Amino acid sequence: MNEDLRRRIEAAAAQENVILASDFDGCLAAFTEEPMDARPQPGTIESLREAAGLPGVTVALVSGRELSVLRDLSGVEPQEPIILIGSHGGESSAADDAGGGAENLLTDEQRALLAETDAALVAIAEQYDGAWVERKVAGVVLHTRTMADQEAGERALAQAREYGLAHPELHVMSGKCVVEFPMLRATKGTALHLLAAATGATVTVYLGDDVTDERAFEVLEPDRGDVSIKVGSGQTAAVCRLDRLEHVPGVLAAFVAARRARRP
Repeated sequence: MNEDLRRRIEAAAAQENVILASDFDGCLAAFTEEPMDARPQPGTIESLREAAGLPGVTVALVSGRELSVLRDLSGVEPQEPIILIGSHGGESSAADDAGGGAENLLTDEQRALLAETDAALVAIAEQYDGAWVERKVAGVVLHTRTMADQEAGERALAQAREYGLAHPELHVMSGKCVVEFPMLRATKGTALHLLAAATGATVTVYLGDDVTDERAFEVLEPDRGDVSIKVGSGQTAAVCRLDRLEHVPGVLAAFVAARRARRP
């Protein structure tokens, strides 16, 4: 971790109310050929649990995964004080506990649109060896990460995006080797805004690696002390960068250490 990032982390940790949040895949967990095999790196969930136990700190995992899958893969138990936000902001563990899961927020029209979009993506995936469709309670996703032919993968993704353009009623989200069609128009950025409003946090630290994380980076305000951290390569709106996800545990541990050293 470079000195600029360290100083920003220490300054954020010194605030009275702060959010520490991170994407799951590509930040806490490495990508795997089988998406359900992903597991957190050693030290990541442990540091988040430590942070969540400190006064004035709200900890959240913010993921494109649906909420139930995120809970299973992260190992975060329902009774733990870590907020899980799934489906790119469309689900939260707090709302889910109150009966407000994403499946209960869809209208009949959205359910019909979801079924139609699912069929269209299946038709695209069947044209390409290794492409597959993931079904969520409030969305559907075309994946090409396991395709051996990268050029063919780009063609498959382009077809999915073209389908979205032909159906303006759809919300289209492109990421690394994925095109997702969520029925709920939430983003990771709106989720962080809502979380800050609910908790009274004045500063947010957020780690993300994908295109969808840019929606979160874009709403954060470095001038007020927010710390946005891009994990990996590529253009970004984040103010800080980590070259490799293996550096993430060190950043989380540094936040915990700085918070513990904070003077009231």
